[in-house]
Amino acid sequence: MRVGLFLLVLLPAAAYGFGIDVEVGRHQGAALLRGAAADPAGGSPGRLVEVRVLPPGVVAAGYQVVDERWAPAGPDDGVAVGRAGGLGGTGLGGRGQAAGDLVYVGSGALLGYNLLVVAAEAVRAGEDGPEVLESMRLRVECVPGAAGLEVGRRGAVTDEPSLDGSAVDCVIVTSDDLAPEFERLAAWHDLLGVRTVVRTVAWIESRYPGSDAPERIRNFLRDAYRQWGTVYALLGGDPGVVPIRSLQYDWLWAYTAETSDEIPVDCYYSNLDGTWNADGDARFGEAGSGGQDDGIDAYADMLVGRAPVGRLEDARAFVDKTILYTRGGKPGDWYDRAVFMAQIVFALPEFDGAEFAEQILEEFPADYEKIRLYQKYESYDGAIPETLENCLAYMNQGAGIVSHIGHGDFFRLNLGDEMMWRWQVDSLSNDSTFFFMYMMNCASANPDVESIAKNFIRNPAGGAVALIGNQVFAAPRNGLALEQSFFEMLFGSDNVTLGV
Repeated sequence: MRVGLFLLVLLPAAAYGFGIDVEVGRHQGAALLRGAAADPAGGSPGRLVEVRVLPPGVVAAGYQVVDERWAPAGPDDGVAVGRAGGLGGTGLGGRGQAAGDLVYVGSGALLGYNLLVVAAEAVRAGEDGPEVLESMRLRVECVPGAAGLEVGRRGAVTDEPSLDGSAVDCVIVTSDDLAPEFERLAAWHDLLGVRTVVRTVAWIESRYPGSDAPERIRNFLRDAYRQWGTVYALLGGDPGVVPIRSLQYDWLWAYTAETSDEIPVDCYYSNLDGTWNADGDARFGEAGSGGQDDGIDAYADMLVGRAPVGRLEDARAFVDKTILYTRGGKPGDWYDRAVFMAQIVFALPEFDGAEFAEQILEEFPADYEKIRLYQKYESYDGAIPETLENCLAYMNQGAGIVSHIGHGDFFRLNLGDEMMWRWQVDSLSNDSTFFFMYMMNCASANPDVESIAKNFIRNPAGGAVALIGNQVFAAPRNGLALEQSFFEMLFGSDNVTLGV
């Protein structure tokens, strides 16, 4: 009797190509990314987004639209025919536009997970008017590719990142002079269950290779990510304390006379795949053709923030405010109060900051107290004039969230026909009711200068405990999509919090 021998070989998914069937559409439960793709004269149909987890070492190589179904937009869809343009544009899809022009497919590593992202325009311009995407089926081809950084977590903290020690949730990078204050913050994190260590720039530079200080710091963070399983990083100081990486782009306007076409970016420390200089030239972070592409996947591996302090007293104020805020601060209903300051950005109806604010406030809980300070206040029930006096008064009253929508620069915020300057921010006295601030304006959070954002953070007797703002330019429609999605995520999930 002859016995047949069957050999079963199990290969990892990254060793061969395969296909994934993905369906997006308004009835498939895909997430809706609103704002950037919508016609400002109509509603905000935006894009439908589907996210899948891929095996390590696999990338999306291409896709084919297998089937698509569109339906005429109904009265409840809130859309209007806009300018032609696919995912790279700012309007609705053009009439007769092929499905491929309305779809984005990409992949990358995000916080240790390898993700496939499929996005499709929710609306296109049909022959007889706007059409809404009911469903679209795609076949995504996946092939072996560069794997993201592997994460290891183990059980006491080692001096240098190692799998032999315990996990470290957060690292703080600062100077020898500021380290004592940030050690207080690390001890507070430990009490909250977030294992935190402080390492100085000098310590890192003595141990890690690199062409300059930013590259050496990034190599340390890569090591912490892989060996300690670190999720958060706080850069404890201004760029003069913890250096920042500036990217050069020929197509940008110069934002100062001295530094033309540069963007200072801390996402260099957040996106840890590759080197950000794959072509080996003197320019980091290039994206383009002709060999000038540094291979950035634009997905965060580590969540990075910066404490914009340079002096010991500023670091002390930052740490004191953070600890007081996380302890609960002053009792009261100020936590559930939002103050929105909105200017007419451009003399077009779709660029009224008040309209942006109204769309963003739709994401807030119904029981939130909403203070509307609008330049065009007459057009909105309950709104009051956006004067400097009113804005300072409501910030001093205490608020959980403050938002500014309008023009700005390094040293001031535009408030209708008035300005708020750095020294006026220093006068804020909302002690124990520090707010989180979101600024949709140009350059007010630039880290390379003494920008007004730093005054909000450094004020020991008032201002903000944390802040999101633009370092250089702000595009209104893109800014709307980002801020609206931010607050939708914050209030739409029980598992999302601000900060560590």
